Amino acid sequence: MKATFKVTFLLQKGKLKASGKAPIVTRIIVNGEMVHFSTQQEIEPDRWDAKGNRTLGLRAEERTINRILDEIKASLHRYYYDCQASGESVSALKLKNKLCSTEEKPIKSTMELFDKFITEYAELVKAKGYGKEALLRYKICKNRVQEFLKKEMHADDIPVESINKRLLDKFYLWNRTVYKIGNNTAIHFMHKFSTTWYSRCTQTRRVTTISRRLRPSATSTRT
Repeated sequence: MKATFKVTFLLQKGKLKASGKAPIVTRIIVNGEMVHFSTQQEIEPDRWDAKGNRTLGLRAEERTINRILDEIKASLHRYYYDCQASGESVSALKLKNKLCSTEEKPIKSTMELFDKFITEYAELVKAKGYGKEALLRYKICKNRVQEFLKKEMHADDIPVESINKRLLDKFYLWNRTVYKIGNNTAIHFMHKFSTTWYSRCTQTRRVTTISRRLRPSATSTRT
């Protein structure tokens, strides 16, 4: 049986507020299971396009709401396809919890960051045919970073917050000096390090921003 997945937005006209606006809720359907949760957005009923699942988009406020709805939908789609690619079971409630929750343990150390990145990349190699050579380079880069930290900073690990452009530049120069490698190879190592770091920054910003918008009353209702 073919899996079904759908995300739509509904206006709860029956819960009209004193301001004349009604709340907008998200509906997720996965294989017949349905879950609703608040988007923390509201709009006047006559400014809602029921067919388009969004506001009319003619006012600045309406365009802002539409951007938020697009962001929620894109994130849910990304979580759904990530679960499918990794072979995880997926449900409407699981997707809702993943979007609304901020309980995931934050990554604090650089080596922990590399381990998580490499594990997730390995899953992509297995599920989507990502390059095995690139995965090997990330593993080599992790070892180089660990060696760099021990010899240059006299530490087995450092907090993720300590990573910055100055550190990346020092890593580049260390590679060129210690391993006697050319400019392009040293840059590749620096880029692998910065890509790993940037993946954490973007994910943290995305999850935190959406979760803050949804947190106050992100309660689900199954029908």
